[in-house]
Amino acid sequence: TVDGESVEPDAKQGYYYIDIKNVSAEKLGTSFSVSVNGEEVITNYSALSYANKVLDSDSTDDNLKNLVKALYIYNQNALAYNPA
Repeated sequence: TVDGESVEPDAKQGYYYIDIKNVSAEKLGTSFSVSVNGEEVITNYSALSYANKVLDSDSTDDNLKNLVKALYIYNQNALAYNPA
C-alpha cells in the first residue's frame, strides 16, 4: 500500500517497484509511506528525497544529478506559482 491505498508492484530486472501516479509538480516534496503485507518499509519518502540522495552520492552519474536538479527547480517554480 501507499499511504493506505492498495497498489500492484511491477517487476523489472529482478527488482519490484511501485509507480505513484499523478503527482503534481508542487507536490514533488510530499512524502509517502509504503507498506508491504501490512509492514511499513518506507516512511516519509518523496521525489525530492530521492533527489537529495542522488546529489549526496559521489558515484552518481552527472546526467542523473542534472536531472534531479531540474526536478527541484521545477518543484520550486510550481510552489511559487501555486503556493499552498
